[in-house]
Amino acid sequence: MKTRIFRTNALALLLAAALCLAGCAGKSGDPLPSPSVYAPTEAPTSVPTAAPTEEPTPAPTDEPYEARVVREALERMSAKEKIGMLVMFGFTGRGQMDGEYAALGREYCVGNYIIGSVNVDKGAPDGGFEGVKELTSSIERSDPLSTPRLFSTDVEGGTVVRFGFDPKLPSASELAEWPPDEVRELFEYIGQKLCECGVNLDLAPVCDVAEEPDKTLLGSRIFSSDPELAARLCGAVSDGLHAGGCASCLKHFPGHGAVTGDSHTSVPETQKSAQELYEYDVEAFRLALSYSPDCVMAAHVLYPAFDEGNVASLSFSVLTGILRGDLGFEGVIISDDMLMAGLRESCPMDSAPLKFILAGGDVVLCGADPEVQRTVLETLTQAYEVRILTEERLNESAARILRLKLERGLWKPE
Repeated sequence: MKTRIFRTNALALLLAAALCLAGCAGKSGDPLPSPSVYAPTEAPTSVPTAAPTEEPTPAPTDEPYEARVVREALERMSAKEKIGMLVMFGFTGRGQMDGEYAALGREYCVGNYIIGSVNVDKGAPDGGFEGVKELTSSIERSDPLSTPRLFSTDVEGGTVVRFGFDPKLPSASELAEWPPDEVRELFEYIGQKLCECGVNLDLAPVCDVAEEPDKTLLGSRIFSSDPELAARLCGAVSDGLHAGGCASCLKHFPGHGAVTGDSHTSVPETQKSAQELYEYDVEAFRLALSYSPDCVMAAHVLYPAFDEGNVASLSFSVLTGILRGDLGFEGVIISDDMLMAGLRESCPMDSAPLKFILAGGDVVLCGADPEVQRTVLETLTQAYEVRILTEERLNESAARILRLKLERGLWKPE
């Protein structure tokens, strides 16, 4: 299967120059390909202090309900609130968020948070669910936004659960022995438990495949070496979470099972050909997308057959060319944690968040580090002010997030 090739034009060079000024260059030094919507049509003679006001587009008379409520919500939102929707931050604190994170959230309208082990009293009699319910409720009460936030966590089973489930949840490799209907029932229960405590997005299932899972970082987190079986079980997980009221997320696109390295500590790289990747690693995601997962998480892994200079999470070729173009995914693309070395060794933090968004991503995930989180927000804000991140591109991602909330019943417009 042929790999997409994106031609660089003058507008892409303008964007690449802006990114290079921030010190971000890929392994090969090639500029980031970009369609014209992602860059101004000509270089401004002076740097504006704010993005220009754009006249709202008249709505068609037969506009569907979903399109209308999303459009009306975007028209009411400030640029700051839209940018705040493009991040998902970790934080410290149990019962309530620690002060420095709460202050940052109020200042920048942070729209999404991730609940990690540091926020959960896993040893509590109820497994920590009541404490997280208090935590998510206190955040929404003390800092309300125009639409409810996404609160995510990782409950895959096995070693990745965050909460104290009793009995313990089986790993993906163990679930591979279950009938898909029983896997679905299990994750319906998990979805219900998460939603009861205010968590509405499970960053699961793992859709990666590997011929020898035990030789990869993921190990028992992989369902199967067979893409078809892995996809079917991912579908059962996604369907179950949806039945429980919770959104789902396939990870780690286009396939962390293609490497043995750990993207938490290095930049893993695979030498697989484009055909090998398409027919095996990408195939699992292609099949799993038929079950309508809400999100896909991008890996901090280098796939030179797709893009020699950028890890997948920063690659226009991977996110827009393959995931959105070849596979037709229209949902929310989330980055893996930007605190991981696989990302930080690839691109400076004052450029990486923008590069991810311009590559086709929607939500920048960043763990509990307020200084890095502020850098993420300032990078996106400054890019908007100088029109590198255009109003049109900003609305595109914000609309995807609003549609997710609407489709999962997390947001109920009056």
